[in-house]
This record gives sequence, C-alpha cells and structure tokens, in this order.
Amino acid sequence: MAGLVGVVSQPKYEYIFSDKIDKPQDVDSLDSCLLVVNRDLGIRFDASTFDELHLYGEDYCYAARAMGFKCLVLPAARFNHASVTFKQHGDQWGHYTMYRSRLLQKWSDRFRERIVTT
Repeated sequence: MAGLVGVVSQPKYEYIFSDKIDKPQDVDSLDSCLLVVNRDLGIRFDASTFDELHLYGEDYCYAARAMGFKCLVLPAARFNHASVTFKQHGDQWGHYTMYRSRLLQKWSDRFRERIVTT
C-alpha cells in the first residue's frame, strides 16, 4: 500500500509527509487521503466495524501489515493535508473516539507496538 502521509511509532512517534522525503518510507499506517493498493491482494475495507470516515484507512493498513505487506509513503513534489474539522473539534468530532476504541480492540493483540493513526 502507498499513500502521501503516514505515521511511525518506533523509535518515536513521527509523521512522515511525502513532500519531505526523497524515497519511499515504511510506516505503521497511512492517512486515507490517498491509498494505492493492488485489489488482487484480497484486502477489503471492514465496513461493518468502520462504517464512517474515521480510521477505516488505518484499519486497512493494519490488515495489510497483518498479511505481511508494507505501508509506504511515496515522495511527492508538493502535498498539503489539513483537516479543519478535526483541528476544530479534536477527538470529539463525530464518533472518532468510538472508532479509535474499535481500532485498538481489533489490532492491539496482533501488533506489539502502539497502534498509531494520522
């Protein structure tokens, strides 16, 4: 999977932006503003658990990683990503905290590192 903004948890929590790198970089999860995937891999969105906008892309990333695939941020000459709604409302936006709890419940046992989201 590939995207334009991602996050890593080790050795420290860090955002990786496509316009700040010169080669693809492995990340724990990607923002769903752009996901490039091969449908033949058989990974599908979990619409029964993540039925809103919140964290469905991150769940998809952890599903890919569980199957042994990498998540990469690709270099780009320019990339702007801002969520005005989230910046204004934080975790209280929509049902974000509920979906964050679902993501943790689903993947915390599988991945020893902290579950991270963009």
